[in-house]
This record gives sequence, C-alpha cells and structure tokens, in this order.
Amino acid sequence: MLHTLITLTALTLVLACPQHDFNTRAVGLGKRADGLAKWTYATSGTWGASDSASRNDTICHDGMTQSPINLPADSFSTRHAPKFKYSAPISGALYNWGFGPSFSLNKTNGVDYSANPSFTYDNQTVYMLSWHTHAPSEHLVGGRRTRAELHLVHGDAKGNPKGVVGLRINPSTISSPFIEQFVSKIPGHDSSDRRKLVGLDMSLAIKEVGGLEKFWTYKGSLTTPPCSEGLRWWVSGDVLQVSDVQMRTLLGVSVYSARVEQMVWNHAIGV
Repeated sequence: MLHTLITLTALTLVLACPQHDFNTRAVGLGKRADGLAKWTYATSGTWGASDSASRNDTICHDGMTQSPINLPADSFSTRHAPKFKYSAPISGALYNWGFGPSFSLNKTNGVDYSANPSFTYDNQTVYMLSWHTHAPSEHLVGGRRTRAELHLVHGDAKGNPKGVVGLRINPSTISSPFIEQFVSKIPGHDSSDRRKLVGLDMSLAIKEVGGLEKFWTYKGSLTTPPCSEGLRWWVSGDVLQVSDVQMRTLLGVSVYSARVEQMVWNHAIGV
C-alpha cells in the first residue's frame, strides 16, 4: 500500500536520487543533491521560494521550463522522434532511492556509457544512465495522473544528463514482462540495500508502450531540487500496463513522490 497519507507531511531525510554505477555516486541528472535530501514533496509547491531546504535552488520557483507539466490528450508530437537501440541486456544496481525502485547501470564497456542502451534523435545519440519510479505519475495527461511513472534517464557517453523518457504506469488485466524481471527484488523504501541485477532487458519497457510511436516531447527540467533545466523530455502516449499484483508490489515499496504540476511557459511542447 502506498504510504502517502502517513508520510507526506513528515520531514524525513532520504537518499536524494539514483546513482549511476554500482559502487560510485552518480553525477548530473542522477545526483539530484549531495548526501541526504532535506526537501520534502509536502512542500514541492514552494521549492526555491519559501521552502528553506531548497531556498538556494531558485530555478525551482522561477524557471521557465520546469517539469512536470500537464500534456494535451491525443495531441502527440512528431518532431525529435527517438529511435531506440535497447537490444543488449544490462547489469547494475537495483535499490530504493527513498521513494521507490531505482536502477543504476554499470559502464558496460568499463570506460564510459557508450555501450549502454541508447537512442538517437536529431542526429545525436544519448545513453541510458539509470532509471527510477515516481508514485503517482508526475506528468498529467488531460489533467489526469496514472498510478506511477518510470523515468529512463539518458546522457552523453561521459554521463552528462541530456534527457528523460517517461513511461506512465497503470494496473490492468495483463502482466508486464519488463516489470516482472525485478519486481520481487525491490528493497523497501526505508532500506539501504543495493542488489546486483544482471541481464535486465530494457527493450521490453519500450515494446510494452508500442515502441514509443506515440509521444509528447518538450524542453524541461529535473523534477526535484536543484530543478536544473536544459533537458528534453519524451513522455509515452501509451501507458505501461502492469498486473494488479505488480502494481501493488510497486506501490508497497513506494512513498508519495510527485511534484506539483508546473505551469507551461517556454516548454515548446512538440516544437
């Protein structure tokens, strides 16, 4: 059961974010804050303003391309279409970032991220660095959220963040082969365990949302402090469907982690 009502108002110290390597801390997008995060989702509406824990991250409050946003139902993007190359199984660390499951990829070739799953758009290639979930979904479509959202974090070969693919998640009558690979191994939200996972097939996630043939794309930001901008988002039009058992398991290791909706400003949705 999602612990929303119990924990939303409590000011807790939680690990700030996913890490990219099994034994090292992440940089860029994965490293949302140094050490322990003192901000809380209960005050996400005042991050960078009156919220003292994030008062130095003023872009959270006055940024022009903050995420997440409400996306127009059935009005999909046609530009910046991603072409995925997710064929090779991957290994890395499965853990809980304090709000839900997270996974950090190893440097597959031992040097950089260029051998990791990747996709190409606008003649540039970005490589998967990590993924993590939020519950409920951070992005809204037509004003509505789903039960959870998976963020696939990508960057250049050196690990500098460039963009995120968002897959919304809802319960259904079918089971997700992608989720089934790890759902029984996720540590609890209060656990510091890091579990090595080998042979994870990320291509299943993309296949289960129709190859991301339907998507929205826009200029956005991190969804937690420091709320850095300059990232491109792709949000799938199709929802990743999971079974009731899978959904309850995901929510059972999750804590409320959806930032308040941000006003659309210079996001250039689909442009």
